[in-house]
Amino acid sequence: MAVKLKLKKRKDDPTITMSISQLQSIITTGEPDGLLNFFTGIMEKEVKKYIHDKSWLEMIVNWVPEGGLPMTTMAKWFKLTSKVAELDDTKEGTIILSDFQVALIWGRLTDPKYKMVRVSPQYIGFIQDFQKASGRHFEEEEPDKEE
Repeated sequence: MAVKLKLKKRKDDPTITMSISQLQSIITTGEPDGLLNFFTGIMEKEVKKYIHDKSWLEMIVNWVPEGGLPMTTMAKWFKLTSKVAELDDTKEGTIILSDFQVALIWGRLTDPKYKMVRVSPQYIGFIQDFQKASGRHFEEEEPDKEE
């Protein structure tokens, strides 16, 4: 049975992650306006106030483990990758996923090689929406509260 997954524009407030050594490097270059120039450059960039679920789907369907995969293995992703690429990320909408596509996504999410270094609340929200729509849950996940 096909799964209807609602794609959302989730509120986002991007953050800057910078190591102390990067900051020290900017300061110690001796350029008097180095730090100011760095932050001025950041301020001039366009900052979106939302992140669209398309970005999470793209991240999942385009992921390849280190060392790559044979094209014959990647072929099963072709239709889904094309479908995701065609999504309009300027508005909310729905994507219809076949059982095969849901199984592909779930297989990727549960692949031991698919690792996350950091996750955002927006990504977690997307994954929870995917789980709800597909009826799948991680074994290690805290069970839903019974009411």
